[in-house]
Amino acid sequence: MKIVTYTTVESFLADVSPLLSSSTDKQMENNLALGLTRRIGSGHFSGPCLLLAVKDEQGIPLMAAMMPQGYNLVLSGANDEAAAALASHLHQEQYAVDGVMAIDKTSDAFATAWRHTTGNATTLRLKMTFYVATHINSNSAPVQGVLRPAAPTDQEWLTEWIFRFAEDSNLNAYDRRRDPEGTAQKIRNGLIYVWEKDGVPVSIAGYGNLTDGGVRIGSVYTPPAERRKGYATACAAALSQRIINEGKWCSLFADMANPVSNAMYVKMGYRAHCIYHEYKFES
Repeated sequence: MKIVTYTTVESFLADVSPLLSSSTDKQMENNLALGLTRRIGSGHFSGPCLLLAVKDEQGIPLMAAMMPQGYNLVLSGANDEAAAALASHLHQEQYAVDGVMAIDKTSDAFATAWRHTTGNATTLRLKMTFYVATHINSNSAPVQGVLRPAAPTDQEWLTEWIFRFAEDSNLNAYDRRRDPEGTAQKIRNGLIYVWEKDGVPVSIAGYGNLTDGGVRIGSVYTPPAERRKGYATACAAALSQRIINEGKWCSLFADMANPVSNAMYVKMGYRAHCIYHEYKFES
């Protein structure tokens, strides 16, 4: 096994693209890694970002790894030997690895290797289903209201709602913060939408581009006073349909511990594609 470190996203993708995106199925399975490389390439992260590949003796990538400073390690490629080699390398080089996020078999393999290599405890923190949709059931959200793009005048309250979503979803510390400029950028780029009833915002949903053909929905949030009225379903369904009408597939994550959200997405027309596991590591 050989560990290769990259200094640019371009050189990284030149090597690992066959592993990540050689088919639509791979693009879906590796959605987290593909979305993360886009964010790294766009300069989203202010700190250093680790980009690695584990290759076999013939130079074929078996596993891709990326880790912005302060974030979990994100992996693609299910191979126990590669996971063990990567864990050994990261430990020897004294990288601070707080956790790992990947499809279940990859995440499980790396967590086991990290525990054996370091002697530190690993905790399975989160199980999430990754859903994909290419059509939306038209009767999934029969509630009053209308979907509209967020406007600059929405920035103040949207910043708070996005923060509340991150709190409710127990995201990492970087994402659990109020970020007015980040909200403003999402508004400018047309990546956040509002469901309004009688001119009053009652729910939101956003999205990010994963590939030229695929999008991931996120930040689906309804304030407590407006919950259980179908607004989140209506908002997410309408945004999903809008994206699908553009010829793209739509996707999202749902916490397996939340049966309400999982049932909502299945009713809308989403189908389970794979399972992701997040582990946290003790230092």
